[in-house]
Amino acid sequence: MVPTPPVFPARPEANGTAGGERHGNGAGHRARDRSQNRTVRLPRMNLGTGCLIFCVSVILLGAIIGMARAPKAKARHNAINDAIQAMASQFGWRFDRSPTPYLSSIPKINSVLGGYGVDTFGTAINVKLVGEWRGVPITALQITNRNTDRIMVDVIQTNTMLLVPRPVPGPDVALTQQGLSWKNFLERDRQVGYPPFDSLYHVHAHDDRAARTVITQPIAELLATDPRMRERVLFFGPQHLAALFPGLVAQPRAVAATADLLVQVGQLMAGR
Repeated sequence: MVPTPPVFPARPEANGTAGGERHGNGAGHRARDRSQNRTVRLPRMNLGTGCLIFCVSVILLGAIIGMARAPKAKARHNAINDAIQAMASQFGWRFDRSPTPYLSSIPKINSVLGGYGVDTFGTAINVKLVGEWRGVPITALQITNRNTDRIMVDVIQTNTMLLVPRPVPGPDVALTQQGLSWKNFLERDRQVGYPPFDSLYHVHAHDDRAARTVITQPIAELLATDPRMRERVLFFGPQHLAALFPGLVAQPRAVAATADLLVQVGQLMAGR
């Protein structure tokens, strides 16, 4: 007789029968599979937030660069101030903070500085020194201004101007180097009748007679061959003789040479 194997009762489940158990487990597996394949979505960033983050980043970057450059800029500023003070002591000049209203009366000064007026925003006299040069009162100015002389693009430039009293009255005249520039644009070139001089300089004057009254033969001969006129603009204004050249005022050799030139031109105008 073959023994009959024992039969054990099925364990009761919450889902009911064994078939129900299988059905429930299948649903659970599918739910877990869906949860594993679910894509995680990050919160969207709107345009305003992105622009704000970009602007803040740019500001922070600029601040970092500025902080890194600040020590060098301060050191350069101090070095320039020391050089100006040393030159002033060498020449026996002193600093002067009084206004210079006569600057706007210098003929063609606005054109020479690049089209902006000397009294407009963007033009500043950073340094003013006064004293004497070979017995003649002299003023030295460091002028910073905006200039459009380079293909209509604003640039910041610095020039030095020296002024001495004009010894005799006469017409307003300005001398610039020949060539195409805003200084000479649409400006008629007057002739003084001395070809070596006329070929080098564009003479700004009311007419040829006014130009010849101021630029006499001795002055024309001097300026036609004098190397001190290199990169210089010469002004014969109502009250002053003035010369303008590029760069900071802290150029002792250039300042001394230009001061000598102005004094010599003044002496020729006075007939000495």
